[in-house]
Amino acid sequence: MVETWNDTKLKVNTMIDADEQGTIDESLRVVCGHLIATGDAKPDMQEQMTKSLKEVLRGQNGYPWRRGGGGILSATALSVVDSICAEAASSFATAFDECGEGIRALLTPHGKSKKNSYSDGGDYGQYVAKSIRKNATQLFKEGVW
Repeated sequence: MVETWNDTKLKVNTMIDADEQGTIDESLRVVCGHLIATGDAKPDMQEQMTKSLKEVLRGQNGYPWRRGGGGILSATALSVVDSICAEAASSFATAFDECGEGIRALLTPHGKSKKNSYSDGGDYGQYVAKSIRKNATQLFKEGVW
């Protein structure tokens, strides 16, 4: 399915509105507003404005064009989960790196994992973030959250 200009605008506006934590900088919000206004005023530039919007928002919490889409999470939920995952990955990475070698040796991936240990705190933090995202998605799917 080809995304229309209105679909793009809806995704951008929903993403920005869902940013309750204020992680999207005000100047970035202004840029998005200008890009949308340009696309509205000049329909022949909508494809380029879509590319620009996707690029300037890449890496921000709630980014809806990630590989696999946002899954079933709403824009608000996606933004919240992205923030929580980033915070958890950072905190757990730091904790893993600061704990003793014995503890790091005993914190191992689950039995089905192809690796025997986590390479560093960043690797462990990403595992924790992935677990949080999976649990949040499951809770959202079940209607609990």
